[in-house]
Amino acid sequence: MTPEVSIEPARQDKTARPKPSSTPRARSAAVTPADRKQTPAAPQDPSELLTYPRDADRVVATVNDRKILLREIIEHIDRNHFPDFEKLSRTPAGQIELRTPRMADWVRHFADLTALRTEARSLDIKEDKIKQDRLEVYTTAFRRYKDDYEKNSKRPFPSGDSAFEFMRNKFQKREGLFIEVEGLLNTLVPDQLDRRSVVEFYNRHHQAMSGYLTIAQIYVSNRDPKTGALLTGKRGEAVAQRIRKIQELLAADGSNFETVAAEWSEDRRSASHGGRLENLQRFDPRLPAILCKTAWDLRDGAWTGPVQTRFGLHFIKRVKWIIRSYIINPDPDNKEIRRFVRSHRKEVKLFELRRKHRVTLLY
Repeated sequence: MTPEVSIEPARQDKTARPKPSSTPRARSAAVTPADRKQTPAAPQDPSELLTYPRDADRVVATVNDRKILLREIIEHIDRNHFPDFEKLSRTPAGQIELRTPRMADWVRHFADLTALRTEARSLDIKEDKIKQDRLEVYTTAFRRYKDDYEKNSKRPFPSGDSAFEFMRNKFQKREGLFIEVEGLLNTLVPDQLDRRSVVEFYNRHHQAMSGYLTIAQIYVSNRDPKTGALLTGKRGEAVAQRIRKIQELLAADGSNFETVAAEWSEDRRSASHGGRLENLQRFDPRLPAILCKTAWDLRDGAWTGPVQTRFGLHFIKRVKWIIRSYIINPDPDNKEIRRFVRSHRKEVKLFELRRKHRVTLLY
């Protein structure tokens, strides 16, 4: 689905060129141990933690330069997804939930929803159509929620009135905003495909439909690990300095990308392998959409960054494409192909509307 607080950043595409005379080892030698040392993020100042209603008028995002306040999100969830959520947010238990990464997810979804609803109004889309598409998404998501519950708990989903209502409200609080976004995307991008459009799509995107990628990443966290809030002040400046240092170290042709990743990436699991991530699908549920899209848009050997995701900032290098299968005759009636093409169109639409309506996250 990324400037410091923008959802999708301006990207620089560094295309692979012949390696310069300086080697990755030589460039790495210029980095001092003090530079390489990764300083853990300081704990968040208690005064910065979200507290409701004290922070009700805090600006958490902007859309078309209109400020979105914390109270708007809480009141929307209260009105549409979880009764008495506003009252709950005033309690110690409610405060705890506002201080988890879920709050950052709600901010992102609400900002997207605001942009999508603005677009729908400009197209004069009927509210009945929006509700119908949202209900279809809700029904599918709730069925999956019930199935997952029964699979993981090894017992039937609660059927008593109060127990069922409790589970449903819990689901709606967690997923309601996302369901609204997904439903509106379905409205704006209808499932309409013919053979010609599928063939044209496949000709442009055959690699993504028939293979995997190996990529490398350099990850820098710019969010608080406990609350999910964007880092500001001294902690935000430390992130900016780290980003500038990585940009300074990276060769334009990406020849030392893996070396820099090993020393500077904060994802230590992949850093131990030069930042490598393998078997990346075009729509990979393990990773944010904007990361996958960015990697697939690159050419082998090229890198770009930093790219903002819901986790933090990423420099991304596309290492190589690996073929999995080859579709000889793309059929518009094939469910997998239809799902792939529509997912692509919805993703393009969402990113396009984020830019058009100037969606900016401030939390």
